Amino acid sequence: MSKMTTLFKTFFRNTLPALSWVFVLGVFLAGCQPDLPEGVLFQDGFSNARSGWQISEDIDGYLTYLDDKYVIRAESRRLLLWGQSNSGPYENIGVTVTAENKSEARELGFGVLCNYQDPQNTYLFEVAPAGGYILALIHNGEQTIFESQDTSSAIPFFADQYTLDVTCAQGVLRLEVDSNLVAEHQDATLTTGDIGLFVHSYKRGGIEVHFDDLTVSER
Repeated sequence: MSKMTTLFKTFFRNTLPALSWVFVLGVFLAGCQPDLPEGVLFQDGFSNARSGWQISEDIDGYLTYLDDKYVIRAESRRLLLWGQSNSGPYENIGVTVTAENKSEARELGFGVLCNYQDPQNTYLFEVAPAGGYILALIHNGEQTIFESQDTSSAIPFFADQYTLDVTCAQGVLRLEVDSNLVAEHQDATLTTGDIGLFVHSYKRGGIEVHFDDLTVSER
């Protein structure tokens, strides 16, 4: 079992139930979406701080809109901190978003949640700037890791910015980074839900990622 996978499993076992009440956040009214291209269900450039994403701050970190980005910062170690869009639920979708790593720490992850129903039920797609990834299911609070690797040639090593493309459609789960296929798996446990963005700290805090140019489309 890889080091990254071990940390991931330990984290969720110890911490996820607590987060379910720590981050019960206010829901902001989503702004009206302009006319969208055919097949596009939702777009967000994060210039409107009332577009629906969660905003919060406490000792463990914060989620906020800043400079036309959605910013998530984890101040504590071994923490997965996420915000959901409050724009769903969706079914059979793809999610594309850019993620800019602003962290000094070398061990971190970030990514996308899809078919998010609550903290105990979601699909998770995580990418690490060191080249690792995790594709997992959280179902009734139990985690199943479908695919994971400490280093993948499909993920640029410590790039300034990544474009993540996630598919949750027709039982297919697919993760692409900068148009490179990273992982694919078939599972139909969760078929509908919201989307979310997250950061994952490991050995230290101070993990900050800026998300932008998010699109949810039919797949």
